[in-house]
Amino acid sequence: MTGGVSRSNGYQLLRQCADRLIALIAVILLSPIILVAVLIVISDGGPAIFRQKRLGKHARVFSVIKLRTMIVDADKYLDEAGMPTRKRTTWAGDFLRKSSIDELPQLINIVKGDMALIGPRPILPRMLPHMTERERRRFSVLPGVTGLAQVKGRNHLKWSRRFKYDVVYTQRMSLMLDLYIIWRTIQTVFKSENIAADINRDQVDDVTIRPVTGDAT
Repeated sequence: MTGGVSRSNGYQLLRQCADRLIALIAVILLSPIILVAVLIVISDGGPAIFRQKRLGKHARVFSVIKLRTMIVDADKYLDEAGMPTRKRTTWAGDFLRKSSIDELPQLINIVKGDMALIGPRPILPRMLPHMTERERRRFSVLPGVTGLAQVKGRNHLKWSRRFKYDVVYTQRMSLMLDLYIIWRTIQTVFKSENIAADINRDQVDDVTIRPVTGDAT
């Protein structure tokens, strides 16, 4: 048991070093695409970068970085249940989401050590108190830009199902599984599969409706 944990931790450390180097090279190589995307995003007079508090490894809070895909002051167009009352993505945002270019700034999160290329997607802090102890095992690894849940259904999976895939990933984390996820991610992005146009809590959120199971620490 101890040997397995040691090998897992060793692989995580090795991969984190590789991820940060790959991300740094990717930021340099993809900077023209990111720059053009930034110029398109700010064409509506709003900021290019969107930052949001998410939970990382050990459920620590960090700021995830994305290109803004929503209109300025988009939260003004949510009803009491947190559902959109009008289309909130910009014309540029629609393209950025379908192409997944809006996720590219997260390469900076990887360079900083907050994220990895592959792992459970970072979630909002409001979800933590409603998670079971088993589901919280997903926080034993760095969150990723893509992950097992993303290639199994992405934004259209129930949250409880995503968490199951996340826990499976932490248990089976390996080079072969990572290569599989990378290959499936390329296919998913190329086909623009399972992308939610906006918040779809009514379809996928079966977690925050649970009673609170613990504190957020």
